[in-house]
Amino acid sequence: MLIIHIEKALVSYDGAYQFMFSGFVKTYGTGCRYVNREDDVGTPGLRRSKLQYHPLKIEEYISVNVQTELIRLIEPPRIVTERLVLDLIGEQDIDAYNRLCLDTEHNKYWGYDYREHVTGTPPRDYFWRDAMTDYESKVSLTLAVRRKGELIGEVVINEFDYRGSANIGIRILPEYTGAGYGREAFSAAVEYALYKIGLSKVTAYCYKENIASYRLLSSCMEPRGEDERFYYFSRRV
Repeated sequence: MLIIHIEKALVSYDGAYQFMFSGFVKTYGTGCRYVNREDDVGTPGLRRSKLQYHPLKIEEYISVNVQTELIRLIEPPRIVTERLVLDLIGEQDIDAYNRLCLDTEHNKYWGYDYREHVTGTPPRDYFWRDAMTDYESKVSLTLAVRRKGELIGEVVINEFDYRGSANIGIRILPEYTGAGYGREAFSAAVEYALYKIGLSKVTAYCYKENIASYRLLSSCMEPRGEDERFYYFSRRV
């Protein structure tokens, strides 16, 4: 079988595609019984062109929806540590969550600036709905970090590579930093990702200027190198 899956030509030249096809088959098709043509994606012009070759068969579409390991979660996560509870962010958390997300100075090392995607002040439920949409579609998992029922930060498990690995990030409200809550929540999230979600590896990285994050990650993971901007860490089962 001779496979021809990519062709490009200037359509202003009549017969360009037909010439390319016939020339390619004559040059490289010796000994081939079939020619497998590129998908026409249902475009009328391409479909007419393909039918002019009198195909023996047109394959049906096959769609594959690749899922992350989050599809294994039967019920919403709930992680309990000595002082904290990690669970989904609810509507009652929107104001506290907004304060966490909108603090630009505190988030300078977070790695994501919402202002790149939002003009002006975002809607009140913007960040919460974004987190819930990602959870419902199983592309990432955002958990509230709670102390005595109040949201004091978040843990995010995302950047799934579809090969058994994902990245974990954490941020804590400024008034709760320095008390070990970040380390406690992050360590619990690592354990959950590996032994409940079933990942084989989790990763994390931090800006080189972020000494506090470097110390946190060093206490829970193994160092895996660095570049000009970041220190990288991981932990395997």
